[in-house]
Amino acid sequence: MSQLTKPSKSVKRSVADPSHSYHSLHPLWKKARAILQGQSNTKAHDEYLEAEYKNLLLPFSPSMSQAQYDFYRSEAELPGLTTQYCKTLINALLRKKSHLIVPESLPEGTKEWIENNFTLDGKSLFNFLDAALWEELQTSRCWVYVDRPNLTEEQFDSLSQEERATIAPYPVIIKAENVINVQTSIHPVTRVKTLTRWVTRYISEKYDEGNPWHPNYVDTVADHYLDSSGRLVIDYYHQAGDGNYNDIKILNGETRQEYKDGIGASSFEKVDTAMPTMFGERLARIPAWPLNGHYEPIEPMLTPLIDRKFHFTTSYLEEITYFMVLLPIRQSLSQT
Repeated sequence: MSQLTKPSKSVKRSVADPSHSYHSLHPLWKKARAILQGQSNTKAHDEYLEAEYKNLLLPFSPSMSQAQYDFYRSEAELPGLTTQYCKTLINALLRKKSHLIVPESLPEGTKEWIENNFTLDGKSLFNFLDAALWEELQTSRCWVYVDRPNLTEEQFDSLSQEERATIAPYPVIIKAENVINVQTSIHPVTRVKTLTRWVTRYISEKYDEGNPWHPNYVDTVADHYLDSSGRLVIDYYHQAGDGNYNDIKILNGETRQEYKDGIGASSFEKVDTAMPTMFGERLARIPAWPLNGHYEPIEPMLTPLIDRKFHFTTSYLEEITYFMVLLPIRQSLSQT
């Protein structure tokens, strides 16, 4: 992890403030994503000449100006070898069909549903795993969250029996940057250590009646926690005024936002509370799991290579990554 210095006594912070662990890992996630997502992302990462040589493309002189670095960066190339072989690694892991055994007590058609209609948009289990492994390779902090359709009682009552039968939970991949706070503790009922608080922050879109084509971006926080009875509660917060006063960057069609320290406690206000149920009973756990099985944060698997400081262009960094890590992995897979 990158090192941060913080006071031992916690200062007053809001639900929207990421944890110190998040802030220490975020620079590493940015670097890993930049390398794996291609040349445009790498150059966007190095938009400004950073102090302490934090850029992926190191300046050839400590006295280099921003204008000189802009020209130097425009000439750099990223061939994408690391990206190609990470994709090859994922394909190798998924080259065989998954072996899935479901309990006999589950309804008929459960296995077919999981294998072929697993996600909200009807994607298969294979497609879901492909996306999840790609996310895990970039940050080693991919989360899988089981969500449910958002229906009011009136909407549910208006559905026919056939329509109600189609309502089912679905898994969602949550990126590392959207999970800003994770806490584990002893479950108040089972007395087993478990996930007791899980806070996500993301940009939601809100359309005005006078402008149904272009959305307003609303900074949103969802605080998942277990109450004193061990049941799940989800509190939703919006930034005051339904506005977003932080910078939003859109790169290759993806909306991104930087979360910084120092957000005032009054900046966000609670707008809704949900208490999800399953078979008529409130959930007794937070339905979120880290793909790697560790609630504690770990460094991205590519960090040892990405953090090396070479006075080469990014192209050379790619080739070194390939020959030191990905080529041995590929050779071992070809022997299995």
